Amino acid sequence: MGYELKGKVVEVGELKEFKNDFRKVDLVIQTEGEYSQFIKCEAFKKIADSIINEVTEGDVLNVLFDLKGNEYNGKYYTNVVVYKYEIEQGSTPVSQKVEPAEQEDLPF
Repeated sequence: MGYELKGKVVEVGELKEFKNDFRKVDLVIQTEGEYSQFIKCEAFKKIADSIINEVTEGDVLNVLFDLKGNEYNGKYYTNVVVYKYEIEQGSTPVSQKVEPAEQEDLPF
Protein backbone atom coordinates (compact mmCIF):
# COMPACT_ATOMS: atom_id res chain seq x y z
CA MET A 1 0.00 0.00 0.00
CA GLY A 2 1.43 3.39 -0.93
CA TYR A 3 0.99 6.78 0.66
CA GLU A 4 1.60 10.32 -0.59
CA LEU A 5 3.21 13.30 1.10
CA LYS A 6 3.83 16.84 -0.13
CA GLY A 7 6.15 19.28 1.56
CA LYS A 8 9.34 21.30 1.61
CA VAL A 9 12.72 19.60 1.99
CA VAL A 10 14.31 20.76 5.24
CA GLU A 11 17.35 18.47 5.21
CA VAL A 12 19.05 16.03 2.86
CA GLY A 13 21.44 13.70 4.68
CA GLU A 14 24.67 12.19 3.42
CA LEU A 15 24.67 9.12 1.23
CA LYS A 16 25.54 6.09 3.37
CA GLU A 17 27.07 3.08 1.66
CA PHE A 18 27.04 -0.46 3.00
CA LYS A 19 28.27 -3.81 1.73
CA ASN A 20 26.68 -5.46 -1.32
CA ASP A 21 26.21 -2.10 -3.12
CA PHE A 22 23.48 -1.04 -0.66
CA ARG A 23 23.05 2.76 -0.42
CA LYS A 24 20.76 4.86 1.75
CA VAL A 25 19.96 8.54 2.28
CA ASP A 26 17.70 10.21 4.84
CA LEU A 27 15.73 13.37 4.16
CA VAL A 28 13.38 15.47 6.25
CA ILE A 29 10.23 16.97 4.73
CA GLN A 30 8.11 19.66 6.39
CA THR A 31 4.43 19.26 5.60
CA GLU A 32 2.19 22.17 4.67
CA GLY A 33 -0.69 23.47 6.73
CA GLU A 34 -1.42 25.10 10.05
CA TYR A 35 0.09 22.25 12.06
CA SER A 36 3.05 21.31 9.89
CA GLN A 37 5.08 18.24 10.75
CA PHE A 38 8.69 17.22 10.11
CA ILE A 39 8.71 13.76 8.53
CA LYS A 40 11.99 11.84 8.28
CA CYS A 41 12.07 9.65 5.18
CA GLU A 42 14.65 7.28 3.78
CA ALA A 43 15.45 6.17 0.26
CA PHE A 44 17.55 3.29 -1.02
CA LYS A 45 19.75 2.48 -4.02
CA LYS A 46 18.83 4.35 -7.24
CA ILE A 47 16.32 6.65 -5.54
CA ALA A 48 18.96 7.58 -2.94
CA ASP A 49 21.44 8.39 -5.71
CA SER A 50 18.96 10.60 -7.56
CA ILE A 51 17.94 12.43 -4.37
CA ILE A 52 21.59 13.22 -3.63
CA ASN A 53 22.11 14.51 -7.18
CA GLU A 54 18.82 16.39 -7.73
CA VAL A 55 17.16 17.42 -4.46
CA THR A 56 18.25 20.42 -2.41
CA GLU A 57 16.95 22.01 0.76
CA GLY A 58 13.95 24.21 0.01
CA ASP A 59 12.65 22.09 -2.88
CA VAL A 60 8.97 21.16 -2.74
CA LEU A 61 8.47 17.44 -3.26
CA ASN A 62 5.55 15.16 -3.92
CA VAL A 63 6.69 11.88 -2.36
CA LEU A 64 5.16 8.43 -2.71
CA PHE A 65 6.21 6.12 0.09
CA ASP A 66 5.57 2.88 1.91
CA LEU A 67 5.55 2.33 5.65
CA LYS A 68 7.88 -0.44 6.78
CA GLY A 69 7.71 -1.80 10.31
CA ASN A 70 9.80 -4.25 12.29
CA GLU A 71 10.39 -5.49 15.81
CA TYR A 72 13.75 -5.74 17.54
CA ASN A 73 14.20 -6.85 21.18
CA GLY A 74 10.57 -6.14 22.03
CA LYS A 75 10.58 -2.64 20.52
CA TYR A 76 8.75 -1.67 17.35
CA TYR A 77 10.07 0.64 14.64
CA THR A 78 8.41 2.29 11.64
CA ASN A 79 10.26 3.66 8.61
CA VAL A 80 8.96 5.91 5.83
CA VAL A 81 10.54 4.52 2.63
CA VAL A 82 10.40 6.67 -0.53
CA TYR A 83 9.87 4.78 -3.79
CA LYS A 84 8.96 7.71 -6.08
CA TYR A 85 9.19 11.49 -5.95
CA GLU A 86 8.56 14.59 -8.04
CA ILE A 87 10.27 17.94 -7.59
CA GLU A 88 7.74 20.73 -8.03
CA GLN A 89 8.48 24.15 -9.39
CA GLY A 90 5.30 26.18 -9.36
CA SER A 91 2.64 23.71 -10.43
CA THR A 92 4.76 21.85 -13.01
CA PRO A 93 6.79 18.82 -11.88
CA VAL A 94 10.31 19.06 -13.31
CA SER A 95 11.71 15.69 -12.27
CA GLN A 96 10.36 12.26 -11.55
CA LYS A 97 12.13 9.11 -10.44
CA VAL A 98 10.67 5.63 -10.06
CA GLU A 99 12.43 2.61 -8.59
CA PRO A 100 11.01 -0.74 -9.61
CA ALA A 101 9.71 -2.84 -6.75
CA GLU A 102 12.25 -5.42 -5.70
CA GLN A 103 12.92 -7.51 -2.65
CA GLU A 104 15.91 -6.24 -0.65
CA ASP A 105 18.00 -7.82 2.05
CA LEU A 106 18.61 -4.99 4.48
CA PRO A 107 21.94 -5.01 6.33
CA PHE A 108 20.30 -4.53 9.73
